[in-house]
Formats: sequence, C-alpha cells, structure tokens
Amino acid sequence: MPRDLVAEVVTDHRRLELLLDRVLFPVDPADPHRALTELGSLLAAHTWAEESVLYPVVRSELAGGAEAVVASRYEHIRVAGTLARLSASPPDDPHLGPTARSLALELRYHIAEEESGLLASIAQTLEPTRLEELAHDFAAAKRSGAAPLPDVSEIDLDAPDRSGTADPGALVQPSVHRSPGTASPMESLLSSGFAVSALRARPPKVVVRGEIDAVAADELNACIDEVIPLGPPLLVDLSHVTFMGARGVRAIVRALDRYGFEKGSVRVVDPCPQVERILRVTRLVDLVELDRRGASARG
Repeated sequence: MPRDLVAEVVTDHRRLELLLDRVLFPVDPADPHRALTELGSLLAAHTWAEESVLYPVVRSELAGGAEAVVASRYEHIRVAGTLARLSASPPDDPHLGPTARSLALELRYHIAEEESGLLASIAQTLEPTRLEELAHDFAAAKRSGAAPLPDVSEIDLDAPDRSGTADPGALVQPSVHRSPGTASPMESLLSSGFAVSALRARPPKVVVRGEIDAVAADELNACIDEVIPLGPPLLVDLSHVTFMGARGVRAIVRALDRYGFEKGSVRVVDPCPQVERILRVTRLVDLVELDRRGASARG
C-alpha cells in the first residue's frame, strides 16, 4: 500500500518515542545522553520536513492552520534549545536526568497532540493521491539535511527577560490609557502582576505589562477583541512585557487572522529581547511589523 504524508510523519514519531523511552527508562547511566544525541539529529531532519512540506499544507488547507503552525514551531524551538543544552552537558551532570525526563514527557505530549489534531485533520481534508505525493516530498526534505532552525543553544524561551531598563516596579502597575473622545479602556490586572488595557483610538492600541502566561493570554484576547473592529492597523505595545509563552504567540496570530493576515495589520511595539526572539524564531516577523518607538511608546 502506498505511503502517505500522515504515515511518514507518524513513522518518525514512533522512532522518536523509542528514543524517548531510552531517556525515560535507561538500561545504563550513559544511555540517556546517547539517546539525546540521536534524538537531536532525528528531530532536526523531521522538523525541517514538517517546516517545508507539512506546515505549508496546514496553513493553506486547514481552518486556523496558521495559528497551529506558529504554536508547533514555538514548541520545536523550545525542544531544540533544551536538547542543545542537554547534549552539551557531561553525562554525569546531576541535572541531566530530571531535565531530560521532563523533555521526554513534553515531547510525548506534543506528538500525541499533533497526531490527534493536525495530522487527523490533514488525513480527512486531502485526497489520498495528494497525501502520497506529499509523502515523497517529506522523505526528500529529510534526506536534504537542511537545517531550518536558528542556533538555539543559548535561547531559553521560558525565561522572563530581566535585561530591560524599565523600572521593575512599573511592570506590576496597571496602565490606564484614556484619550479625548474615546471610551474608557477595558483593563485587567491579575495577581501575577500582569496588566492589559485597550485604547479605543485610531489606530487602536493594546498595552500589555508583565508576563503573558496562559491565563493572561485570555485577558489579552478579550482586549484585542474589544478594539479590533477599529483597525487595522492594531498596535500591540509589548514594551513592558518580560515573558511571552505560546498562548501569547497565539493571541497575536489570532489578531492577524481577523485581518486576513495582511502584512502590517498588526504592529508589535518595542518588544523586549525575549519576546523579539520568539517573534523571530517562530517567523511571526514575516507577518507583523516591529514598531520601534522607544521610550515614547511606554507608560
């Protein structure tokens, strides 16, 4: 029976899981380190094939595909960065085992989520002959040896950025923005120090402070929903954001989707280094404009 794209991806997943088992259930102390090295090589080829073959199909054929691609790319970058750091650690590093096991469990979750989500949808959407053609492209992409990811050995997407010059105390204070003739902004201040406000102006603006985690992202989405009918462009001021996770990335993609992914319809104002790294490694910079206004955009 001819192989199709979904079967090619799933076959790779099973190979990855065998390596993950060697990390979770090692037969000797050195086995996790060797498995991580093999895992890095397999994952690099697999990721490139997904980037060049699977993701373009997901973006063009599936509803919400662009958001799903950015979220998956974010996870790939996180995993690649952790793998690079673990592979550079000596086999007797006391932190190797716990971190590697955590990574293995995270990868297993990512695999299960991708198979029940993206791959299941692709299998239902595309014709069998198209899936067979894409399987050949996927295999060829893996053999090409190309590397789509940047040097991620020093990138930690989970680390809040503490390098900014803004007053740390200001990051936990709500910022109320009012403008003559505009409605009062919707604002939320969470216990974590996160705050978001929506300025109903032209162009509309959402100002965010603190760390955008899963709960905060829901508040951010609500603010965007309030002002997005007034745009584009939509200004998203991240000058006082110290951390943005996958849900924050999805909030920006969700806003782009509302504007039909028109370049420049969403402008990200003064992102901190951690957030800008995420925008670049997930390639969101190809869709949004970076608006560098400096201190004048803050407060």
